[in-house]
Amino acid sequence: MAMKYAREALARKRRRRALLRMVVPATAAIALFAVIAAVTWKPTPKLEGRLKGKVLSEAFTLSPKILSTDSVDLSPETIASTLEELSERSEVLVSDRMRIKFRGDPKRGLEVSIDPGVQMVVVQVDLKQDARLSEYCTFEKDAFNEARLNELKPALRKLLLDYDAALKANARMTELPAFRDSVGLAGSTAGVGYVVQATAGNAAFRCVGEDGEGRIFFLIPKGAKTFTLGGRKLPDGKTPFAGKYTVDVEQLPAEKESEEPPASKGKDAKDDDKDEPEPEMKPEMKSDEDQKS
Repeated sequence: MAMKYAREALARKRRRRALLRMVVPATAAIALFAVIAAVTWKPTPKLEGRLKGKVLSEAFTLSPKILSTDSVDLSPETIASTLEELSERSEVLVSDRMRIKFRGDPKRGLEVSIDPGVQMVVVQVDLKQDARLSEYCTFEKDAFNEARLNELKPALRKLLLDYDAALKANARMTELPAFRDSVGLAGSTAGVGYVVQATAGNAAFRCVGEDGEGRIFFLIPKGAKTFTLGGRKLPDGKTPFAGKYTVDVEQLPAEKESEEPPASKGKDAKDDDKDEPEPEMKPEMKSDEDQKS
């Protein structure tokens, strides 16, 4: 009987030792993970404050963007014929806010250029004014750009496909305004410009340009003294940009004395917040020869 109790005691002792051999390393691993997480995890910085925006002269032009068609899932013949036609007869969308031109470049892709409407000015905002904002945008820009490409790539394919179908039917492509946002504006920005918007009064304004130096560009009504820079709700319902800034607009010297606040848009202004293609946007078809005149 004594031998039996001794064997049971020895078995219990071995089980405790085996349990300790499993528990101690697991506890140590959890503790190590907690330390690493505490050291490497960085909370989203508080992205708010004031920035300066600069009205650019009328001589300034937004740089056209070339959208490569190399990865578009269409036959080379379809892409080539569409770009060739658009190189000879570009498509233009005109609204009160802007003028967007789609022009084909058979060797490089689809060129998108944007010019301000008569009552709009180009405002430049340098994101490097706020160190936290600049660091945040640098860290998140790849994720922002991935969201942009998720909309742009299928939209560019559909634009070329629909345009080719219209050519074959000897008809005009009446659906072009539907591509203002998904191709025109998405193609004119990079990651950060795609996820932000300016809000002045009740109206929202998409970013229309972005350079490689941390500067983004908006078309804002003449005379606006401030606007809010914040996140834009994307087609998937997400608003990835976490910041909210008040932008003080620095007017051109010649315009400071005569500046006036933008006229109220009344009850219809709420429609602008939807950031949808504007009802007044109309397609025009012009040859390059007509556009030179």
